[in-house]
Amino acid sequence: MIALLHRLGFEYRKPDVIARKLDEAKQAAFIASYDKLLNSLPDSETVLFADAVHPTHAVQPVGCWAPEGEKLAIEQTSGRQRINIHGAVDLETGQTRTIEVETVDAVSTIRLLEAIEALYPMLALIHVFLDNARDHHAKLVQEWLAQEWLARPGCRIRLHFIPPYCPHLNPIERLWGVMHKHVTHNKCYAASPVAPRRSTSMAAAGRGGKAWTPTSRRTSPPIPAACR
Repeated sequence: MIALLHRLGFEYRKPDVIARKLDEAKQAAFIASYDKLLNSLPDSETVLFADAVHPTHAVQPVGCWAPEGEKLAIEQTSGRQRINIHGAVDLETGQTRTIEVETVDAVSTIRLLEAIEALYPMLALIHVFLDNARDHHAKLVQEWLAQEWLARPGCRIRLHFIPPYCPHLNPIERLWGVMHKHVTHNKCYAASPVAPRRSTSMAAAGRGGKAWTPTSRRTSPPIPAACR
């Protein structure tokens, strides 16, 4: 039966999951405005996509290719420790900026924005795309942006928000996917990793993954067909 299905052009795969509350009109409007921004972006500006990820110490078993008939097993670890990473990616250059934080909140959002500003000291404007997490809209973040404006008229950070229930429109999710593939999936660590609290770059580690190929600033983020 399986051979017959293959001959008929069928393949076994999981369907894409579409958010029940996804608003197609808002998604289309966002894509149009994003394209307009990229096509008019001067060399003195850049665009980044930001989000957080929370790798856990517990083993994450996932499917993989293996010799037929060979039994696969991986030692499990106990505990629910995790690390919190706030990061951003520039699709034009592949440059990333990540910080490890105690918790993802308005303060960590501000720390990330400060790290992004430091990464681009010569640019006039930095467009940062975020999801609609409460921390990103926090009053503390708005106050920081206002203080930046007062301290330096023409604040170099400008926030843009991705439509609700559209994680597929945030390319950094694919970077996190590459990270999980190479760092957490089917890996057992004897102890929970404790990394130093400093800014770092994941570009070198990420470029090896297929999903990490930087796209041109003139190209919109890829969208699953089922979500269009």
